[in-house]
Amino acid sequence: MQFSSSLRVSHPLFRRICFFSSTVHTSSQPLIEVLFDGSCGLCRREIALLRKTTIGSDESKTRFINIATREFDFDEKMKFWKGQVASVDDLMKEMHVFDVRQGVMHKRVAAFRHLYLHLGAPNFLIEWTSKPPFDRFLDSAYQIFLNHIRPILSRSVS
Repeated sequence: MQFSSSLRVSHPLFRRICFFSSTVHTSSQPLIEVLFDGSCGLCRREIALLRKTTIGSDESKTRFINIATREFDFDEKMKFWKGQVASVDDLMKEMHVFDVRQGVMHKRVAAFRHLYLHLGAPNFLIEWTSKPPFDRFLDSAYQIFLNHIRPILSRSVS
């Protein structure tokens, strides 16, 4: 059966397959690490949703790390993060995604952007979030969410 190239490229499953098959991944190390506050009910729900999103992709390429557990060793992780995060408190305050291949820690809206691209979201949906004035608007909206809405939702979801 012959498919048109526009159909193949626009189908979400095909994009996800192309993204992961074009990525060289030879070790058991993940491609990205998603750091989350497991003591926050809202954060746990978001991560549960994201874990479901990784179904159908190679889950070994995404590591979800609960930074609220006793097992989380900040000092050990700092060896890999090379000082890109100052403290566990900084990790708890906002979203962080570490790109293992590039050695770069993404924070705030950029972390979500990087994560959703990694999970196979279409580029055109992600690209507009990095362009002015949308990037500044989304960062401001995320800051308002962190300061005012997350504390209320975290208590109600827990």
